[in-house]
Amino acid sequence: MRNPFRIRASQRSVSDEQFVRLFGPGALDVVDDKEDPFSGLVFFRSAPGGGKTTLLRMMLPRPLELVVSLREDQQVKPTFDVLNNLGAVDENGANLLGAMISFSTEYQDLAQIDRGNGLFRSLLNSRIVIATLRSLLDQSGRLYPDDLNTLRVTWEPESGATVPASASGTELFEWASEIERNFYDTMDDLGEPDELQGGHTRLDSLKWFARARMFDGRGEVRSRRILLFDELQFLDNTQRKSLINLVTNAREPCGIWIAERLDAMSHQDLLTEGALEKRDYESVIQLETQWSGKRSSGFTRFAEQIANLRASKADGFEGESFSL
Repeated sequence: MRNPFRIRASQRSVSDEQFVRLFGPGALDVVDDKEDPFSGLVFFRSAPGGGKTTLLRMMLPRPLELVVSLREDQQVKPTFDVLNNLGAVDENGANLLGAMISFSTEYQDLAQIDRGNGLFRSLLNSRIVIATLRSLLDQSGRLYPDDLNTLRVTWEPESGATVPASASGTELFEWASEIERNFYDTMDDLGEPDELQGGHTRLDSLKWFARARMFDGRGEVRSRRILLFDELQFLDNTQRKSLINLVTNAREPCGIWIAERLDAMSHQDLLTEGALEKRDYESVIQLETQWSGKRSSGFTRFAEQIANLRASKADGFEGESFSL
């Protein structure tokens, strides 16, 4: 069986600095009325292109640190002011440690042979750890993976937990990489698709992310933590339900943002999850709904901000502004 996880399409994206300069702070209006948008489980849903990934990306260390360092720039100052009011940044730097995992359609191929989603949980454990290591280095201004040896993470695992109790960044990277290597080798060795058993029984990396003591070269990292899952619609339905059940039942002391396309959800999913809202998670934010009605002025402001910021970078439009 061909291993789909070895196939990666090249993706071009704007640099973090370009992203920060072109970011319209009006996008953050959707969380402005939340008592604490960085605590608990929050879903973001919209049609394709609705801005879900943009919201999640802004919560990563490099964009947040750039917002702080560029806060005197007139293009960036409004974004700094909004993020400062939300508690995500202050003049000393980012107050959040965000780690992001993006899903792709290849996970659906895994679901065909992964009995019980054990391999799916193994990959998630590995990728949450790697994403966290990358974010720790980004926040401290160091290079990934060159400076992994400057990191150390300790926690008190439950019996049978898979993530090491105390390890350097290099050791954690090797632990996670070994999981992925073993998985890839298994996939490459398969002929015709056949069901596989094994993998991890729990999502230990979620508890590790929320509760571990993390140290970089400057000392202990005390930033609040937020785990960002993007493109959930690319998961198989059993994987999606498994992940939502895991993060919902865990109730860990960290923020979790989940972004997915609304059109990928069934009517039954919407009814079931609507009944659980507030009891099991903070909220579901449907971006199109948020931008309609009383909030339509917020969307207009957001769109104008994006248009004006991008026009300022385009040849022949210097000094021009748009009004909707």
